[in-house]
Amino acid sequence: MSACQELLASKSHLLAKIFWQAVVNLLAEGTRQAAMLAWMVASEFTSDAAIQFKLGRRATE
Repeated sequence: MSACQELLASKSHLLAKIFWQAVVNLLAEGTRQAAMLAWMVASEFTSDAAIQFKLGRRATE
């Protein structure tokens, strides 16, 4: 496993947590549509990170 893959694997949960906190903050402000968009972005990022880790490349390539 490359150093980049190891870093991604070790930090992807932290990035997802940051995005989730953004969702919580948006919900607190009452902007449900923006929160849903943030959740979609976080979900896509997490999925892409997992695929990249498994395959060693981006899912969109």
